[in-house]
Amino acid sequence: MPFSISEVALGTINQYNLLIGTANKGIGNLGTGNSGQYLKSNGASSNPSWTSPAALSVNNDTNVTISLTGNPTTALLNSTAMTLGWNGQLSVGRGGTGRSGIESNSIIVGNGSSSFTAIAPVPEGQVLISKGATSVPLWSKNLWLNGDIQTTGTASIGTDFTVNGTSTFNDNVFMHRNLMLYDIKNSIYSSLFYNNGKFVIEFNSPTDTIYSNGNMNIQGSQIYFGQYTTDIVHVYGTL
Repeated sequence: MPFSISEVALGTINQYNLLIGTANKGIGNLGTGNSGQYLKSNGASSNPSWTSPAALSVNNDTNVTISLTGNPTTALLNSTAMTLGWNGQLSVGRGGTGRSGIESNSIIVGNGSSSFTAIAPVPEGQVLISKGATSVPLWSKNLWLNGDIQTTGTASIGTDFTVNGTSTFNDNVFMHRNLMLYDIKNSIYSSLFYNNGKFVIEFNSPTDTIYSNGNMNIQGSQIYFGQYTTDIVHVYGTL
């Protein structure tokens, strides 16, 4: 039959206490809990309980981090950790390369807003030649220069060397191969080379001429002039 609270032996019930039903169908006292706690159900077989909030935590990645504001240590009913990771490639627009990898010793070239271009390495001794603002640079065995060359040290050149401007050398120039002289108008090559103690000027046109605005001092005994190296001029003094 109905009963009043005064008929239940609960003792003193403080202000703000919660009351619950007990196993013997009586009334129990849960108390008030601590400030900030919440009432957590423990199922049909246990009394609910006052429970403190749980923390929200983060496991940062090397390149991806997050900062939690507010009160993350008491943000959740159950503790939870967020693990951040890197997915895919970082695009150029966000400061990346747009590539998953770059081959060893390659040279990186910008490609606008698209993924970087990698220029693969080539055999030793080649040089990278610019193709202007609209093309990818290229490796080349030849060195093509459209401006002046100036050096204050020793220039040692072991492969083709083409200059369309003025070359100024303030020290020795060592050519390990022929020095080719090219007549653009007539598409004719002539060459200078040193072979077995002989300095040779080899012409590929019978009309080629050597001009000198000053003295030519010849220390050796033979100079080769003409179209073939068999054309010999003996000089014993100043030419």
